[in-house]
Amino acid sequence: MKMIWQAHPLPDKCKACLKIEAKQRRRAKHVEDHNRWLKDERRYKASIEKAASDIKALDNEIHQLKVEKSERYSRVGNSRR
Repeated sequence: MKMIWQAHPLPDKCKACLKIEAKQRRRAKHVEDHNRWLKDERRYKASIEKAASDIKALDNEIHQLKVEKSERYSRVGNSRR
């Protein structure tokens, strides 16, 4: 049986980090669009509402992914698994 005593950092990011970063980029794009559309609010009313709802949904997804990631990392080395 092999015991692990040290953590060896990997050069690449984990899958969870990649997913979080992708969702953060999408959120930034929606925020940018939302702010741009606010300048002509009457013309882009539906787009503004959709962008706002998409931002909220992405915030929830990002938060959930961060919680799952922290739970996964806290279970590493736990003797009660």
